[in-house]
Amino acid sequence: MIDVTLQDLAAIRRGLAALPDLAHHVAGTPVAPDQIFFPHSHAAALDPDVALVVGNRGVGKSFWASALAGDESRAAIADAYRGYRNQQRLDGLRVRFGFSGAEGGGDALISGANISRVGIKTPAVLPWRAAVVRSLAPIVGQAIPARFNELINWIKDNPDEQQTLFRDADRLLTQRRERALILFDQLEQMADDWSRINELTKGLLQTALAMKSYKSIRLKIFMRPDQFENADLFRFPDGSKIQGEAVRLWWRATDLYALLYFELLRNALSRGPMRAISGRFGIVLGADSAVRLSQDLVTSAQQQRRVFEIIAGEFMGKGKNRGAPYTWIPLHLSDSRGEVSPRSFLRVLKAAADYEPAPSDSAIGFKGINDGVRTTSEHRLSELQEDYPWVSQALEPLRGALVPALKDDVFDRWRSGEVVSKIVSQYKGIRAPIDLVVAMLSSEDERMTALLNALQDIGVMDVRKNGKIDVPDIFRVRAGILRKGGVPPQQRPQ
Repeated sequence: MIDVTLQDLAAIRRGLAALPDLAHHVAGTPVAPDQIFFPHSHAAALDPDVALVVGNRGVGKSFWASALAGDESRAAIADAYRGYRNQQRLDGLRVRFGFSGAEGGGDALISGANISRVGIKTPAVLPWRAAVVRSLAPIVGQAIPARFNELINWIKDNPDEQQTLFRDADRLLTQRRERALILFDQLEQMADDWSRINELTKGLLQTALAMKSYKSIRLKIFMRPDQFENADLFRFPDGSKIQGEAVRLWWRATDLYALLYFELLRNALSRGPMRAISGRFGIVLGADSAVRLSQDLVTSAQQQRRVFEIIAGEFMGKGKNRGAPYTWIPLHLSDSRGEVSPRSFLRVLKAAADYEPAPSDSAIGFKGINDGVRTTSEHRLSELQEDYPWVSQALEPLRGALVPALKDDVFDRWRSGEVVSKIVSQYKGIRAPIDLVVAMLSSEDERMTALLNALQDIGVMDVRKNGKIDVPDIFRVRAGILRKGGVPPQQRPQ
């Protein structure tokens, strides 16, 4: 352990307390290039040739869609990922939002209001072909109907003209060394029920696949994991091609710590001490960016851990049997898929920096980190409920139970609380679990299995190899579910 002054620790503690909240990003909102952190693991998801990106709430789907849509932020992405897989293809892009939210956020080509006027007998690919037509028509200078319904009819009645438009635009784009990229985000806001959303999404996926036959026209779709897990979406010719190339948007532990150091080095409060500490480990830093000028703090878990031990101490207690903060924090913030939201990660550290009394030998201590996990569990469950409002009702009957638990015990608690019937009756349309809506259910056990599957899809529950059901700490603590030796679900100290 290297020597560090109390003043340096206090400055880093202030920097931790000032970490950004990373509020939910509204698709289409401009992204400032100097505020972008570029995780190495996100390079593939930003490749224009990857048509489908899957990610849970809070991992950056709308953020990256907005960053790709902005000229300056897209240039920063291309520069940051230069040399990565196909990232040179980010150069020369003409980007538009095809759809983003019910009100057509991000200056989208079509809106939820447009889609709502499309009759159910209209082929589900036509609204998305209309978006492509609107994007490409200005390139070739072709006049098209302005009203959406009239455009749908024009495409339906003039398939040859529509295909000629696509070919001409593709040829011109290729000649100019440009490409058209059309983004689709927040698919769950396309309609009020999952059956219609899934029908439209299948049409969108078919359109994305069709555009791959052109050199310079691409669609990129950002999708929630529970929708992606619906196999019916990909039951069309060559649907497996889109499904198989899908990229999961997730944060590795090294990405999370690189984000932390990026923010601490951007902050004038903590920049100096961070430079001093890093330098003592042979890590050379440049002007502002930990990403560009300090690869050790981006990719090396060993170097990241050395620095973090100065910040948070070596152990989560008085001995190494309690674990090390560097590995303990991501482990206890992970959902059942092993994914951690960057918002949750930074929130733990902010809360730990506010915890009193402050430790004397590090910027934050294990008691503050424990308290931060409890606080963050409350926030994370609340965030998840914005997309999945039924989650708390599924977890409430397990309050006071010990996990991992036998599947029969969980089902018995759900049965006693009439959980499935209450969820089905209370939540309709997109507010209900997809599996309960689209599955053909003939018994109560099948309904409970469908609920369990839905909870697995979004990372709230896990079925272990021995058949027992587990709930990750990030959701367990707030829900009052117990685990032997785990973080206790207690209130913050007064």
